[in-house]
Amino acid sequence: MDTFRLPPRAKEIIDIWNNKKTTHNLVKVGDATLTYTQFTVFILAVSGLSAKGVAAVLGRSPSTVEKHMEIVRRRLNARTINSLTHIAIKHNLIIAGEFTQQ
Repeated sequence: MDTFRLPPRAKEIIDIWNNKKTTHNLVKVGDATLTYTQFTVFILAVSGLSAKGVAAVLGRSPSTVEKHMEIVRRRLNARTINSLTHIAIKHNLIIAGEFTQQ
């Protein structure tokens, strides 16, 4: 099985998620507003994790992650993971080439 080294931003997101240190319930990405859960799913997905991988990291079911991704794609007006990745790079949420396969 391939493993991925998550980019620093994704690691930060996971740490915040795991520690529940955030007091912000909403996150702005451009003109769109995402819940923190949707934002977390978004960052992990564009970092290279599948829905199943994101679900494992967050302790959610893959179908729940897919539902969050559907909402994220709609709110960010993106049809594909490539479009979402472009949006994440454009807004400096991740850096192109930041995650690598180990």
